[in-house]
Amino acid sequence: MSLKPVLISLSIITGFIFVITVSSIYISDMITNGDAYRCVIPVPLMILLLSSLGVFVGGVTSFVFIDKLREKEQEMGRMSLNSREMLLRILEEDEAKVVRRLLKEKGKAAQAEITKELGNDRVKAHRILKKLEEKKVILIDRAGKSNSVRLRKDLFRAVGELE
Repeated sequence: MSLKPVLISLSIITGFIFVITVSSIYISDMITNGDAYRCVIPVPLMILLLSSLGVFVGGVTSFVFIDKLREKEQEMGRMSLNSREMLLRILEEDEAKVVRRLLKEKGKAAQAEITKELGNDRVKAHRILKKLEEKKVILIDRAGKSNSVRLRKDLFRAVGELE
């Protein structure tokens, strides 16, 4: 991570603050002495110029920091991968299978599909889902004979979906 863009941005902002301060002191002095009409640059024009300079400085600073923001987003993507792997390592093998399946299905799947994933053993699937529900990894939406299983929203956002 390079500090050069940050230093350049800080230098530009510091220069802008310096120009504003000097201009304000100059105009204040001219007004105090009653010579406001003799300013090299008329006051309304100076206000317009300083406002434009402020927009320019803001644009340059934003341009510099957009790259930093993109780097942070990419880093967060890598962290997401790490948190996903950590979660899958903590879980038992069959629990991890269920979570992987849910991640592939964008966080939601029918309990019947998960049962097939686990080898068509309904009792085993029920026990695994119950454990995951107790660990607050999934939510089970009961709807008659067909249940829907979904990852908790906060967990899904934290680990992301599998491609």
